[in-house]
Amino acid sequence: PTIDFGDEDGIGIVTEMSGVGNTVVTESILHNFDLRNTVLDELEELCAFLAARKEELSHSTDLTSINMFTSAPVTVAKQSQKSVGEMLGTVTSVLDLLQDKRTQTLLLIRSSQPYTERLADELARHLELAAKASSRLADLQNQQKENQIQIASSEKKLLTLRSQIKQLKKKVEKAISELYAGSPVHLMGEINDV
Repeated sequence: PTIDFGDEDGIGIVTEMSGVGNTVVTESILHNFDLRNTVLDELEELCAFLAARKEELSHSTDLTSINMFTSAPVTVAKQSQKSVGEMLGTVTSVLDLLQDKRTQTLLLIRSSQPYTERLADELARHLELAAKASSRLADLQNQQKENQIQIASSEKKLLTLRSQIKQLKKKVEKAISELYAGSPVHLMGEINDV
Protein backbone atom coordinates (compact mmCIF):
# COMPACT_ATOMS: atom_id res chain seq x y z
CA PRO A 1 0.00 0.00 0.00
CA THR A 2 1.13 3.57 -0.58
CA ILE A 3 0.28 6.90 0.95
CA ASP A 4 -0.45 9.62 -1.59
CA PHE A 5 0.78 13.01 -0.43
CA GLY A 6 -0.11 14.67 -3.73
CA ASP A 7 3.40 14.46 -5.13
CA GLU A 8 4.24 12.26 -8.07
CA ASP A 9 6.19 9.50 -6.27
CA GLY A 10 4.26 8.46 -3.16
CA ILE A 11 5.71 6.69 -0.17
CA GLY A 12 5.41 2.95 0.24
CA ILE A 13 4.79 1.26 3.57
CA VAL A 14 6.43 -2.13 3.77
CA THR A 15 5.37 -4.58 6.40
CA GLU A 16 7.95 -6.77 8.06
CA MET A 17 7.88 -10.44 7.28
CA SER A 18 9.20 -13.03 9.66
CA GLY A 19 8.73 -16.70 10.09
CA VAL A 20 10.18 -20.10 10.65
CA GLY A 21 10.42 -22.67 7.89
CA ASN A 22 7.59 -22.34 5.40
CA THR A 23 5.43 -20.22 7.73
CA VAL A 24 5.53 -16.49 7.01
CA VAL A 25 4.02 -13.97 9.43
CA THR A 26 3.30 -10.48 8.15
CA GLU A 27 3.22 -7.76 10.79
CA SER A 28 1.85 -4.28 10.36
CA ILE A 29 3.48 -1.11 11.62
CA LEU A 30 1.36 -1.25 14.76
CA HIS A 31 2.80 -4.57 15.91
CA ASN A 32 6.41 -3.42 15.85
CA PHE A 33 6.95 -1.43 19.05
CA ASP A 34 9.85 0.73 17.82
CA LEU A 35 8.28 1.45 14.45
CA ARG A 36 4.93 2.26 16.07
CA ASN A 37 6.61 4.75 18.42
CA THR A 38 8.44 6.31 15.48
CA VAL A 39 5.15 6.71 13.59
CA LEU A 40 3.51 8.25 16.66
CA ASP A 41 6.40 10.69 17.06
CA GLU A 42 6.19 11.66 13.39
CA LEU A 43 2.42 12.16 13.61
CA GLU A 44 2.82 14.38 16.69
CA GLU A 45 5.47 16.40 14.88
CA LEU A 46 3.16 16.71 11.85
CA CYS A 47 0.33 17.90 14.13
CA ALA A 48 2.59 20.56 15.60
CA PHE A 49 3.69 21.67 12.11
CA LEU A 50 0.12 21.83 10.79
CA ALA A 51 -1.05 23.77 13.86
CA ALA A 52 1.78 26.26 13.41
CA ARG A 53 1.09 26.54 9.65
CA LYS A 54 -2.63 27.10 10.30
CA GLU A 55 -1.76 29.86 12.75
CA GLU A 56 0.62 31.43 10.23
CA LEU A 57 -2.07 31.37 7.54
CA SER A 58 -4.53 33.10 9.85
CA HIS A 59 -2.04 35.98 10.17
CA SER A 60 -0.94 36.06 6.53
CA THR A 61 0.27 39.66 6.74
CA ASP A 62 3.46 38.53 8.47
CA LEU A 63 6.29 39.02 5.95
CA THR A 64 8.44 36.23 7.42
CA SER A 65 5.77 33.57 6.96
CA ILE A 66 5.06 34.75 3.41
CA ASN A 67 8.74 34.59 2.45
CA MET A 68 9.22 31.22 4.21
CA PHE A 69 6.95 29.35 1.79
CA THR A 70 7.88 31.08 -1.48
CA SER A 71 10.52 28.45 -2.16
CA ALA A 72 8.29 25.57 -1.00
CA PRO A 73 6.74 23.18 -3.54
CA VAL A 74 3.54 24.47 -5.12
CA THR A 75 1.39 21.88 -3.31
CA VAL A 76 2.62 23.17 0.06
CA ALA A 77 2.64 26.88 -0.73
CA LYS A 78 -0.90 26.92 -2.17
CA GLN A 79 -2.61 25.30 0.82
CA SER A 80 -5.36 27.40 2.38
CA GLN A 81 -6.08 27.77 6.07
CA LYS A 82 -9.18 25.59 5.62
CA SER A 83 -7.28 22.74 3.94
CA VAL A 84 -4.52 22.88 6.55
CA GLY A 85 -7.21 22.75 9.25
CA GLU A 86 -8.78 19.69 7.60
CA MET A 87 -5.37 17.98 7.41
CA LEU A 88 -4.75 18.81 11.06
CA GLY A 89 -8.11 17.33 12.01
CA THR A 90 -7.39 14.15 10.05
CA VAL A 91 -3.91 13.69 11.52
CA THR A 92 -5.22 14.41 15.02
CA SER A 93 -7.99 11.83 14.67
CA VAL A 94 -5.50 9.21 13.44
CA LEU A 95 -3.19 10.02 16.33
CA ASP A 96 -6.09 9.81 18.79
CA LEU A 97 -7.08 6.40 17.41
CA LEU A 98 -3.53 5.08 17.68
CA GLN A 99 -3.18 6.36 21.26
CA ASP A 100 -6.65 5.23 22.32
CA LYS A 101 -6.73 2.95 25.37
CA ARG A 102 -8.68 0.31 23.45
CA THR A 103 -6.06 0.23 20.67
CA GLN A 104 -3.27 0.03 23.24
CA THR A 105 -5.03 -2.86 24.98
CA LEU A 106 -5.46 -4.76 21.71
CA LEU A 107 -1.80 -4.24 20.86
CA LEU A 108 -0.77 -5.44 24.31
CA ILE A 109 -2.92 -8.54 23.89
CA ARG A 110 -1.21 -9.30 20.59
CA SER A 111 2.35 -8.58 21.68
CA SER A 112 2.53 -9.62 25.33
CA GLN A 113 1.86 -13.20 26.37
CA PRO A 114 2.01 -12.39 30.13
CA TYR A 115 -0.52 -9.58 29.66
CA THR A 116 -2.78 -11.91 27.69
CA GLU A 117 -2.53 -14.58 30.40
CA ARG A 118 -3.24 -12.02 33.14
CA LEU A 119 -6.24 -10.75 31.19
CA ALA A 120 -7.49 -14.32 30.66
CA ASP A 121 -7.16 -15.01 34.41
CA GLU A 122 -9.07 -11.83 35.19
CA LEU A 123 -11.84 -12.80 32.77
CA ALA A 124 -11.99 -16.29 34.32
CA ARG A 125 -12.40 -14.68 37.77
CA HIS A 126 -15.20 -12.48 36.42
CA LEU A 127 -16.92 -15.53 34.94
CA GLU A 128 -16.59 -17.35 38.25
CA LEU A 129 -18.08 -14.37 40.11
CA ALA A 130 -20.90 -14.17 37.58
CA ALA A 131 -21.62 -17.90 38.05
CA LYS A 132 -21.69 -17.45 41.84
CA ALA A 133 -23.99 -14.45 41.51
CA SER A 134 -26.27 -16.40 39.18
CA SER A 135 -26.36 -19.32 41.61
CA ARG A 136 -27.09 -16.97 44.52
CA LEU A 137 -29.87 -15.35 42.51
CA ALA A 138 -31.45 -18.75 41.84
CA ASP A 139 -31.23 -19.56 45.58
CA LEU A 140 -32.86 -16.24 46.48
CA GLN A 141 -35.65 -16.81 43.95
CA ASN A 142 -36.33 -20.27 45.43
CA GLN A 143 -36.33 -18.81 48.93
CA GLN A 144 -38.73 -16.07 47.78
CA LYS A 145 -41.13 -18.71 46.39
CA GLU A 146 -40.97 -20.67 49.66
CA ASN A 147 -41.64 -17.47 51.64
CA GLN A 148 -44.64 -16.63 49.46
CA ILE A 149 -46.07 -20.12 50.03
CA GLN A 150 -45.49 -19.76 53.77
CA ILE A 151 -47.15 -16.31 53.81
CA ALA A 152 -50.19 -17.64 51.95
CA SER A 153 -50.46 -20.53 54.43
CA SER A 154 -50.07 -18.15 57.38
CA GLU A 155 -52.79 -15.85 56.01
CA LYS A 156 -55.23 -18.79 55.88
CA LYS A 157 -54.38 -19.73 59.46
CA LEU A 158 -54.77 -16.09 60.54
CA LEU A 159 -58.23 -15.85 58.96
CA THR A 160 -59.26 -19.04 60.76
CA LEU A 161 -57.94 -17.68 64.09
CA ARG A 162 -59.80 -14.37 63.62
CA SER A 163 -63.04 -16.22 62.95
CA GLN A 164 -62.52 -18.38 66.07
CA ILE A 165 -61.71 -15.31 68.21
CA LYS A 166 -64.89 -13.53 67.05
CA GLN A 167 -66.98 -16.62 67.86
CA LEU A 168 -65.29 -16.92 71.26
CA LYS A 169 -65.98 -13.23 71.96
CA LYS A 170 -69.67 -13.69 71.18
CA LYS A 171 -69.81 -16.75 73.48
CA VAL A 172 -68.09 -14.84 76.32
CA GLU A 173 -70.42 -11.84 75.88
CA LYS A 174 -73.44 -14.18 75.91
CA ALA A 175 -72.19 -16.04 79.01
CA ILE A 176 -71.53 -12.79 80.92
CA SER A 177 -74.92 -11.42 79.80
CA GLU A 178 -76.67 -14.49 81.30
CA LEU A 179 -74.85 -13.89 84.61
CA TYR A 180 -76.27 -10.34 84.75
CA ALA A 181 -79.89 -11.22 84.00
CA GLY A 182 -79.70 -10.80 80.24
CA SER A 183 -78.21 -7.30 80.26
CA PRO A 184 -76.34 -6.65 77.03
CA VAL A 185 -72.56 -7.02 77.44
CA HIS A 186 -69.96 -5.80 75.01
CA LEU A 187 -66.27 -6.54 75.49
CA MET A 188 -64.05 -3.50 74.94
CA GLY A 189 -60.36 -3.20 74.03
CA GLU A 190 -57.98 -4.75 71.57
CA ILE A 191 -60.18 -7.76 71.00
CA ASN A 192 -62.34 -5.57 68.76
CA ASP A 193 -59.32 -4.82 66.50
CA VAL A 194 -59.12 -8.45 65.43
